[in-house]
Amino acid sequence: SIAAAASDRGVCGLEGNLRAIVAWCDLLIVVSEACAIMHEPAIPLVAAAEGCAHEFVAKLEALVGSPMNGMAPLAEVVVANGARIHLATSHLMHGFDWALASGEPFPRSLLAFRLLALRLLSFGPDQYATKDLHAACVGLGATEGEAAHVCERPFNSFLPHLSRDYFVALVG
Repeated sequence: SIAAAASDRGVCGLEGNLRAIVAWCDLLIVVSEACAIMHEPAIPLVAAAEGCAHEFVAKLEALVGSPMNGMAPLAEVVVANGARIHLATSHLMHGFDWALASGEPFPRSLLAFRLLALRLLSFGPDQYATKDLHAACVGLGATEGEAAHVCERPFNSFLPHLSRDYFVALVG
């Protein structure tokens, strides 16, 4: 299996893997909460968690309102969730030494979460996140035209499709 060791060199492999699992859980919970607030299903994440995520999202929608109420979330709430996703993604990207066969410094799927965070942050009044999102999309191979329309895409379209096997292979 591909192991993740915590950056702190005093942490053993098993503890590093457990910390990585907790960090992934933190990210996926924050993303599920953001999708519920934005009234968009976390469809790719639901597949990874099987039936549990459906119940979780339903409970969140009961708390924040369902898509039927027609109320858009406040920009501050959307931006705050973008910041939470950004921090959780950064923790996974830079808080672990990933032993990946590809030689990349972190799992590539985290780039999708970084784009999601920037998409949510672009909901705010500052344009830095919109510019960063555009630049990141172009850097990942999008054309200027495609990148110019990325802020029109639904939030959940930024989510990678992750299977249960993906996590087993990643952290053992």
